[in-house]
Amino acid sequence: MNALLCFIMLLTCINTIHAQPSLSLNPDIGVVGNFSLSKSSENDLNANLGEIELNIKAAVDPYSDAILVIAFEDGEAEVEEGYLNIIELPFDLQAKIGRMKLSFNRINQFHKDSLPFNGLP
Repeated sequence: MNALLCFIMLLTCINTIHAQPSLSLNPDIGVVGNFSLSKSSENDLNANLGEIELNIKAAVDPYSDAILVIAFEDGEAEVEEGYLNIIELPFDLQAKIGRMKLSFNRINQFHKDSLPFNGLP
């Protein structure tokens, strides 16, 4: 939770320093859930709540965005991604600073909720 608190404080400081009058300070928020229902042979209905992800994206200024993905699973919260995406740098460069999913492996690029599954326990 310390990483989450530091990221929110960083986002607040950057927003107060570089906020433009035309820039909306309302973040884009999305929630993705991974759950399943099953029925046993004794007609018992079982519900399983796998993982819930909270996705927050906010425009820091016209040239950068802040992205935060928090996963809730088994009563614990984990920051899966939290980074500052600087869109426009000199020489047409871009930068991502923070914690993000690395793209060195095929499966590592995806969050758990986007992986295929058959729905059987």
